[in-house]
Amino acid sequence: KLIYNGIDLKRFSFNKSSREKIRNELQIEDNENAYGFVGRLVYQKNVLFLMSVFNEISEIDSKSRFIICGDGELKEIMMEMASKSNINVHFAGVTKNIEDYYSAFDVFVFPSLFEGLGITLVEAQQSGLNCVTSLERVPSLVNVTGNVDFVSLNENENTWAKHCVNAVKRGDRIEPAKIIEQSKFNIINASKDLKAVLLNEQSIKR
Repeated sequence: KLIYNGIDLKRFSFNKSSREKIRNELQIEDNENAYGFVGRLVYQKNVLFLMSVFNEISEIDSKSRFIICGDGELKEIMMEMASKSNINVHFAGVTKNIEDYYSAFDVFVFPSLFEGLGITLVEAQQSGLNCVTSLERVPSLVNVTGNVDFVSLNENENTWAKHCVNAVKRGDRIEPAKIIEQSKFNIINASKDLKAVLLNEQSIKR
């Protein structure tokens, strides 16, 4: 039995006020594009490659800004890479209001080396974001809205950067609520499914 990880749709829906708040705090202008990442800063998440992609994006998109939410053993190396590349990266650390950062992003970049699912991609889609992630290592099941661009890890940083910039150029945020609301990733639907499984198991044991 496949049990889905459900998300709170209301929490992760796009919030214009939250977007303005975070972008004002980080001094990100309306005409600047925020490329974001959420996750642990470890080997699995391919974060050193992510930094190289961000560097390439900065060469293509002169209005680019970068936000990284999370913490981990590779953070210091990433900060050093940002400093040497002279790109504007904000390390937000572990935050309790991650949904506000999704609202502040313009595209979500997630080049993981391996994922069971990649639930942050579902959260990002609920916030109306176009996403760019790993073709071979992230299950296609995560593409609930059709707004996830899968790119091979065999491609270089420049190719990844072009996909990310193109994702921003697609325009305004997508309204995904109805799609995800009807999916098994809606926590209400997921909890009902889990309840049914548990009640059935109890019935069998009796």
